[in-house]
Amino acid sequence: MAAVRVRRPTGFEWVENRPFEDKEGDGAMRASYSVQSSGRQVAVMDAWSPAEALIEYLRGRGFRDDEIVRLRADSVSWRGAVFTATAVARDALADPQG
Repeated sequence: MAAVRVRRPTGFEWVENRPFEDKEGDGAMRASYSVQSSGRQVAVMDAWSPAEALIEYLRGRGFRDDEIVRLRADSVSWRGAVFTATAVARDALADPQG
């Protein structure tokens, strides 16, 4: 079995190439998620999981971590408002008319 090179972070740059890097770049493995509140879409976020999309959306709005309650893997609550995230096909984002 061949040795696997491990990358080490130095500041904001990685010093070695990733052996699993895809042709499309860093965002290739991420998915787009529709963030919804009260049945309305409030954002589309690129993230590794629905939970990450929700947390990053709420943090970006300035909400504190201690105010965010994780309900499930795809939903969180902030001061009683429930936010959910569902995966969105990238094709649907490029052509909303279908």
